Amino acid sequence: MKILYVDPISPLGHVNFNKIHIESLKKNGHVIDFIFKEGYSKLLDIPDDRIVLTLKAYSFKDGIRNRINILQNFIRIKKWIKYHEYDTIIFSSFDETALYLSNIKPPLYLINHNNLAGVERSYIKRFFYKQISKRNTQIVMDKSSVLFLSSIGVNNVYKVSHGLTKEFLDCNLPETYRNYKSIIFAPSVKMYGDEVNNKLINDKELNSYLKKHNVLLLLKSSLLVEDESNIKLIKRRLSNEEYKGIFANSDLIILSYSIGFKYRTSGILMECIANDKRVLLSDISALREYEDVVGASSFWSNYEMLRTKIVEFVEATKISKEKISYNKDRFVPDYSFIKGKNGY
Repeated sequence: MKILYVDPISPLGHVNFNKIHIESLKKNGHVIDFIFKEGYSKLLDIPDDRIVLTLKAYSFKDGIRNRINILQNFIRIKKWIKYHEYDTIIFSSFDETALYLSNIKPPLYLINHNNLAGVERSYIKRFFYKQISKRNTQIVMDKSSVLFLSSIGVNNVYKVSHGLTKEFLDCNLPETYRNYKSIIFAPSVKMYGDEVNNKLINDKELNSYLKKHNVLLLLKSSLLVEDESNIKLIKRRLSNEEYKGIFANSDLIILSYSIGFKYRTSGILMECIANDKRVLLSDISALREYEDVVGASSFWSNYEMLRTKIVEFVEATKISKEKISYNKDRFVPDYSFIKGKNGY
């Protein structure tokens, strides 16, 4: 089957996601052409001869100007697409309003990321979403998204796993952090992670305990406070090499998401599973879906519980640093449902 794979938004945070899903499609024997924003294909190692259209890159703080540019790119896609050359078309990201207004010819397969949070909040977005869903097929990555879409009358939906990144191998820990017996890493500041970070950085008793056992708690944070001796903040953007080095050499990962994080999949959690990293997760429904993988004891619902679990982890590692191994079979993206223009 010949597929046109389009990412009109081309977010940097989706580079690994796109790599995983493109590879999955290729393994099924499909021939794929691509449409991305300028410069994006280099991040995915896509050869130039497979790029059939390059979209304008834009970065405005003004939301209205951004939406205008998004719409312009969707209109450009519509004008260019040679429908007769492709058996099917996949959009790996999309804006429901721009897609509706651009009137790109269906049927399309549309991969949802954070679309449904907006659809739940906004009746305008919900209107456009339901309109484009009448003739296109939605792809989501979690059960709660399937249930939500069913509740608003959208049933042409398939669930596809987010997929796992390749294991981080031969990654060097930055020299600054090499003198610790163990490292605990909280890599995401999104979704109110700084509320938890603020309590951690001000917990003098916890810092003393970590210092006693030579354990480093490393927090990605935007807090304007000073480091403690064994609780340190990373306030700048990490390079890919730095991030992988810290992540690969950490013994425990902490993820702090609020209940506002829903109808989405945590890419960092997928990295934990791919790298067999122990993880502590905030107890929200979007993450509870993975309880059978990470275990019920991995969840915390308040700061006191998180603090207790950190101490329990340190005490356990004093005895043994036994490795874990997650079952990864369920995380392979399955696109066997995709059909071409002739229905197969």
